Amino acid sequence: MPLLVEVGWGGLVQFPDTITWTDITQWVDGVNRGVTIDRGASDELSETQPGTATLDLDDQDGRFSPGNASSPYFPFVRTDTPIRIRKVVATKNLLTNPTFEAGTAGWALGSDVATSFAQSATHVQQGTKALLITWGGSFNINPTFESSAGSWTGNTATIARVNTQAHTGSWSLQVTPNGSAATPRAESEKFAVTAGTTYRAVGWLRCVSARSVGVNVNWYDASSVYMSTSFNNAAVPANTWMQYSQTFTAPAGAAFGQLAPTVNGTPPTSDLLFADDVRMLGATGNEFPAVGTTVYGLNIGQQYTASAYVWVPTGSPAVQLFVDGLSAGSASTTFDAFQRITYTFTATSTSHVLQLIPAGNPQNGKQVWLDSVQVEAGPVATTFDPVGARIYDRFWGVVNDWPVDWEGLEAKVTITCTDLFKRINLLPPLNSMLVEETIEQGPVGFYPLTEPSDSTSAGDLSGAGAGSLSIQQAGSGGTLSLGSASGPAATGDEVATFAPVSATVGKWLSGDMGENARATLTEWWPVFECWFQTTTGGRAMMGLASVDLQTQHVLSLSASGQLQYEWTNSGGALTVVPVTGATGLTDGNWHHVVYDQYTNYTYLDGVLVNTGVAVTFGYEQRILHVGGYRNTRLWAGQIGYAAMYGVSGPAGATLAEHYTAGTTGFEGEDADVRIQRLARYAGLSDVTVSGSTFDPIASQGPGGSQVMARLREVEATESGKLFARRDGYGLAFQSRDLRYNPTPVGESFQIDYADVEPGTSFKADDQKMVNSVTASRPGGATQKVTAPSAILAFGAKPQDLQILKTSDNSVLDAAYWLVSRYANPGPELREVAINAATLAAHEAILAADISSYFTVFNLLPQAPVLSARVTIEGYTETLKEREHEIQFHTSTTTNDSVWILDDPDYAVLDSTTRLAY
Repeated sequence: MPLLVEVGWGGLVQFPDTITWTDITQWVDGVNRGVTIDRGASDELSETQPGTATLDLDDQDGRFSPGNASSPYFPFVRTDTPIRIRKVVATKNLLTNPTFEAGTAGWALGSDVATSFAQSATHVQQGTKALLITWGGSFNINPTFESSAGSWTGNTATIARVNTQAHTGSWSLQVTPNGSAATPRAESEKFAVTAGTTYRAVGWLRCVSARSVGVNVNWYDASSVYMSTSFNNAAVPANTWMQYSQTFTAPAGAAFGQLAPTVNGTPPTSDLLFADDVRMLGATGNEFPAVGTTVYGLNIGQQYTASAYVWVPTGSPAVQLFVDGLSAGSASTTFDAFQRITYTFTATSTSHVLQLIPAGNPQNGKQVWLDSVQVEAGPVATTFDPVGARIYDRFWGVVNDWPVDWEGLEAKVTITCTDLFKRINLLPPLNSMLVEETIEQGPVGFYPLTEPSDSTSAGDLSGAGAGSLSIQQAGSGGTLSLGSASGPAATGDEVATFAPVSATVGKWLSGDMGENARATLTEWWPVFECWFQTTTGGRAMMGLASVDLQTQHVLSLSASGQLQYEWTNSGGALTVVPVTGATGLTDGNWHHVVYDQYTNYTYLDGVLVNTGVAVTFGYEQRILHVGGYRNTRLWAGQIGYAAMYGVSGPAGATLAEHYTAGTTGFEGEDADVRIQRLARYAGLSDVTVSGSTFDPIASQGPGGSQVMARLREVEATESGKLFARRDGYGLAFQSRDLRYNPTPVGESFQIDYADVEPGTSFKADDQKMVNSVTASRPGGATQKVTAPSAILAFGAKPQDLQILKTSDNSVLDAAYWLVSRYANPGPELREVAINAATLAAHEAILAADISSYFTVFNLLPQAPVLSARVTIEGYTETLKEREHEIQFHTSTTTNDSVWILDDPDYAVLDSTTRLAY
């Protein structure tokens, strides 16, 4: 089981797509210390902890020394570098996808983006699928001619020799009537073409360096010849001659030119470089037509043989196997039938890229079928193994530091790594859910107005760089206090109070949001959002204007308390448009408004109220007013959470959900939905949810807690499990019913007691005992559940349970669930130590994770049972080249058993009679 350690130099852990993994296994001490990983929890009543990994790296050449400019990884040897640790298991074939039966996973293009591949059932060597590769490179010449008045002398033209610069290429053209053999032309020989005659042009190209396709080199001489050479994304290797041919029919008045002396060597006898008339087309990059896969688990210095079956149709180029960084095998020789091609190589790294490449000139649209690919140890290809290699993830996280140390003269780096929980634990406290939801939607300016009451300006929390809003004065008198009044019910925030003397005397907020806001709101459709409460009509809550006031848009209330929209795009008087259905808004209650100019829809308090507010799109707007508009209609009451967005599509319905965030904090949504919502606040979109029973969760609206604390609240309320995944940047959340009633069918593996290692032990104590629970929820009753017989026998073992349930009955159920499981816990196998590398079930062990379960059988007669089924809560493991020591922290599965009527296993009195919760 080879170890596989990869580092994502320069990649950002929060953006996995930016990570390109580099195999550093050859520098890992996998023989002496190995890699040690801790993951999960010590028992089922404890929270899962941040996973950690520790390993030693050989730093003799300084490649892992931070700040070392000679390191091949400089300057990316730094804190928080992504790292992943895996194990490779293979019987013989080291390829992870050798047959394409299940798809094309693991295979990728070389640099020729025009080449493509897909599953195919047309030509199959084994099974039902093969890989069809369609080459994208075409080196055919496609000559075309244009003539201009006075450009020809008879039917001949002379083209001078020039340096073509960008592609550093040289042509040698042989032109002859089609059907005749092309013969080399003598140097400086002129030749003519006859209009209407079909010719065959044979050309050679040699690039001094690999051609950078995508560079359009255009030289055009109106008095000469225009020739278009289209390469269709194909690459020309450095210092290699390539021969191409194409037939064409000469148009009237057209002629080729004369040959110039060769300078780039053989095989061409002469070169033709076109002056002012060459155009090269292609895609960006130095392209190389290839399709390949990475082979892991190699031993440096060991000989391996790669083999593959290929079907090459007549007319397509032969193909060969190529190992990146080494060389290529012999080209195929068979057409229209499968042929096994091979290449034997000696590994210079613990991983190599194996590719299939064209042996000759790839031509656009030409194809080859690939199947039954194998890489195996040894000098010859043996019987094909379709199973291939399996790679098991053990750890995914970041490197905490790169401390360089020495043992004598030998330099080493001992690194410690932590999984995703590290990043989450370091995040700052959350704002209210309303603020977090708003920020997540990407406003160009967002002003909660929650600053301290003595602040004289209000800041932007969008992160888009909008300018602050300053307090403005109209006339003399009135007050404006930021952060002075209770905001919407579920926020826990204090927002701004506006108290003017009159509609024209008092204070409001105004400021220049800046160039980014102006550009965004001009390119995209503006959306207005804010919260307000008042008992006074005829006032403006927010307005947006261009610097020259040519464009103005205002959200306001009429004298009767109806929402209205005011606008101009000419600098004239504002046109007032009442919003139908948005009346009675001077009732002193909090209201939430979203106006989406993309759809002209208005949402009030989370509901679509009007679809007919027709307003002309505005440009160059950047000056924002809140709590009044330009010295008048000054707001009397409270305003908070004013936001501006620039959108390219409908956004109002999504933003209308902010009303629920502000009023209830999403109270009542299920635990799995809440976990995913909180994860998004932490910048995580990848949450794997398992199980089916998820209870409604109470509000978590107010801010102040860290996101991990919020996640833990949901985990505890659900009696579930939350942990960082070991296969990528994501979380896993399991409901409690995932563990209900484990059966032999669902077991991950079984272990004979004879195969366990020292450290395996039973426990029978009161460590987990809970026989009295006092439980409560926010805004609900405090309730108590006890197990009197257990209290009598063992004394009180109490526990307080504060959870985010939405009903008192749910709290009672949770309390009963805890007492019924732990009032009198029996003996259990809490630690199981094994050496997985020596066991037949080692792959099942590698696949097992938190909440998987297994059985230890043939226990000794002194044990309380002869076999014990246990659930994995966590583990500590040490991975080496030929060893895998792992100590599972386990709990008895019977703790999670629930009652099933008349079931022989799950209807046992005083054992499995607890009701499901």
